[in-house]
Amino acid sequence: EGKLVVPGKETKSSPTFTDKDGKEAKAPEGSKFTIGEDFTAPEGYEVSIDENNGEITVTFPDESKLSGETAEEFNVPVTVTYPDGSTDKTDANFKLDTDGDGDPDVTDPDDDGDGIPDEDDSNPKVPNVNDHFDPKYTDGSGKPGSEVKIDKPVFKDNNGEETTAPEGTKFTKGEGAPEGVTVNEDGSITVEVPEDATPGSKIEVPVVVTYPDG
Repeated sequence: EGKLVVPGKETKSSPTFTDKDGKEAKAPEGSKFTIGEDFTAPEGYEVSIDENNGEITVTFPDESKLSGETAEEFNVPVTVTYPDGSTDKTDANFKLDTDGDGDPDVTDPDDDGDGIPDEDDSNPKVPNVNDHFDPKYTDGSGKPGSEVKIDKPVFKDNNGEETTAPEGTKFTKGEGAPEGVTVNEDGSITVEVPEDATPGSKIEVPVVVTYPDG
């Protein structure tokens, strides 16, 4: 049975031994454990072994590297060399559990636990960012013929606390945006109020916020 790897946490796996009668036993003192020379850890993973007791440690330290291409399951080949020079070979199995719910990604229909099925998710390994941010603009006002500047939006998290947008967030005009409107790179808006605008009339500017995860 494979050990589950939760990104950002260490997963350890230790070998077990049985004697000729099938009973649990210990490896002879002086046994050495090595990972197969041809093994390369899948992208994003770090794999190491304690040569004296055979304990394997697997981590996926940088969660930002998770993607739909991330390996969900892999085997680590281990060679046990006994004091008399004889050897045994075995494999240690590891399975990725992105959301840490105890259901490995190979069988979990929603790897990142964001409520969106993997088949419909832009990145099944990362919860959709738009579920975690709520951008809000403040209203502006100006006279006909003037230029009005609206500050970039304020973002709040799921707890209603003010936060910052993820690096790489983009702001663009939405469908039906009126003429004379510019949405700047930082999310601020410049509005040219028409000369013939009726006092008290409103100009609505739809803005599309696109997060790095798409």
